[in-house]
Amino acid sequence: MAQAAQVTAKPRPELGSRANKRLRDAGFVPGVIYGHKEAVVTVTLPKKEVVNHLNHGAHLFDLSLEGKSEKVLVKEVQYDHLGSELIHVDFARGDIDVIGSEPDFQRCIRGGLIGEIKPYRRLDCFRFACGL
Repeated sequence: MAQAAQVTAKPRPELGSRANKRLRDAGFVPGVIYGHKEAVVTVTLPKKEVVNHLNHGAHLFDLSLEGKSEKVLVKEVQYDHLGSELIHVDFARGDIDVIGSEPDFQRCIRGGLIGEIKPYRRLDCFRFACGL
């Protein structure tokens, strides 16, 4: 069964490219949480933690933001022009239930979102109700 990666996020009050560059220089990465008919939230995440989880194939995160815990799904990850440095992460919120990891994913197809992780054949199936 896939586990959610635990990360503590902070709200990001400053927007714009200069503010984001200062964040990256300080060891953080900017991100955004959207979806499920709620307001868009801009966040700051610890870069080392997020990169570590992403390198290990995590795509379901449990973000702790201002004392509240929220399960989110990675929707987009942006890297620099060389593909080496993480620049930005987009998360989608929703009612997420982890169904499981199946080599034969036929049982997961009903009402779920199927995403292939890395080049190997492990597939995770999530029931994801997103109110976009």
